[in-house]
Amino acid sequence: MQGSISLLTMQLVKAEKKCHKILNEKLELEYNLHRLLKKEQKYETELALCNLNMEKLDSCEKSLGNHTALNIIPKIEQRSDNPSIVGFLLEHDNESVSINEKERAQLLYKIAEVEAEMASLSDADYIQQVTAACNEHTGNIDLILMDIKDIGLFEDCLVDIYAWNFEIGNEIDPIKLSAGIDNYRLLALPFETFTNLLLYNSDYLSTHGYSSVPSSLSSLNDMFVDIQVNERTADNFKLSGLTTSFGVPETLIEMAVEWAAGSNSTLVPLSDSNSIATGNFSDAIGIIVEWINSGLIDTSDFSFDDQNAFDRWINRQSIFLHASTKTVFDLGDVPFNWAFTGMPGNLNSDQSNVYGNLNGKYIGVYKYSQNLDAAVKALQFLTSREYQSTILSNANYEKLYVTPSYPFLYSGNSVIKADDSICVYLNGLCSLYSTITPAIRPSLYAGSYYYNVSSIISTGLTNIFGGSIDVYKGIQDIDNQLRALLHFHPLNYVDPGDVIIAKPKRKPFKYLYEQVMVLLMFIGVILTIVLLYRKKVDWDKKRAQSPTNPQTEAVNDTSYLLKKN
Repeated sequence: MQGSISLLTMQLVKAEKKCHKILNEKLELEYNLHRLLKKEQKYETELALCNLNMEKLDSCEKSLGNHTALNIIPKIEQRSDNPSIVGFLLEHDNESVSINEKERAQLLYKIAEVEAEMASLSDADYIQQVTAACNEHTGNIDLILMDIKDIGLFEDCLVDIYAWNFEIGNEIDPIKLSAGIDNYRLLALPFETFTNLLLYNSDYLSTHGYSSVPSSLSSLNDMFVDIQVNERTADNFKLSGLTTSFGVPETLIEMAVEWAAGSNSTLVPLSDSNSIATGNFSDAIGIIVEWINSGLIDTSDFSFDDQNAFDRWINRQSIFLHASTKTVFDLGDVPFNWAFTGMPGNLNSDQSNVYGNLNGKYIGVYKYSQNLDAAVKALQFLTSREYQSTILSNANYEKLYVTPSYPFLYSGNSVIKADDSICVYLNGLCSLYSTITPAIRPSLYAGSYYYNVSSIISTGLTNIFGGSIDVYKGIQDIDNQLRALLHFHPLNYVDPGDVIIAKPKRKPFKYLYEQVMVLLMFIGVILTIVLLYRKKVDWDKKRAQSPTNPQTEAVNDTSYLLKKN
């Protein structure tokens, strides 16, 4: 009798567990259905807004169709003399240009068209078209939109804006402004930029007794170890997105820039004694390798699919997710409380600075423009606080990932009335954006060699993370290659004594090496284009400097612009 009761009790317990499981599955299905319904409502709202905006734009274009005071012509079929889009074409007859309301409306409409055209081109195609136009000194372009990483490639095609007006850009965030400056020449201004960040599950942190995020790599490491011990499991990985696909954008070098900024190091040689191997960068990479060895970074993070890292974070399989401000506005349905910070700086001591790689577009004035006055005026408007206020208002919420170039826009305390609505609509995101210090890739410093630099760093870090070489020797190899590329003397390195080598759980890092091959193929295409462009520029310079050449002035001389002031 007692055995029958025990058996019945066990059956009841099993039935109860089964019912509990079914109930949980039901709740999960209801939650997923709720998410789908919310997404459907969101998409319907967005579709309605898009239709409304299209009607407004069509009306705007019709009303401005005959207004030619400042006309931007970006469509391919309108460019019979140049079959591809490489920038803006402005038409203006007067030397004194004043952009009025109608012209501003037209400028905003046309720039949307140009961005759509750019989105349809690959990076290699766009670079090829810009350099081809620049090689031929094509005069039907006035402004060039470019990715921040490509500014160095186009430096010989851009006007020194400081030579035109030294006051331009003086209110822009100094770090963002510096990304467009080379040898005291202002070649490009931030147009629409965004930064990387570190999303975190705040519920998860509070469960383990943490009320604030780590402010150094060492404290982040201590937090990981502590939580892993408390969890008593190696299946719940704690960090996602550090090493996801790095084709375009180049996630791995973006991470390297953040680690370098946080460790007060430099990626590229700045002098014979200052480089990636002489600072604390090796120590920062050593910490990352230890995370790989202890399982704090899932080996599935080394894959082609960024969505993989995002999904694991959504499913509570990681506390932190390395992402960007573009990700923030896709998190409305996340089933836990979250917030974000930047990549912690410093190795050991806590500090206030956190870092995020700067992404997005810059804009510059094309050197061979035949409408420089109009181009500079258009540039000033498209990089102005007024334009930034427009794109950060709730009427244009699809661009709220853009981080303002003007520091006072973060607080809304500006003389421009429209600014007051920005932080109200962002609901506190402005103050979080303002805590992240932008980290800049060495595009202008490396110039036309930037993609070589990217290739060397990405391949070198891949070898380190895959366990092919120890950290210090790997960093020295990267430094040697960069020094040879950028014409610096080699260094005699001191043997650190310690050997830190990655021992990933899954060997070899198949996906990681496949990514490197894809990246190298892409870079190979870019380098072919750049090599041809370099040869053309060098030939032009030699020809211009030749004593037999009747035109003795160098092609890139812009000193005459100073007379405009």
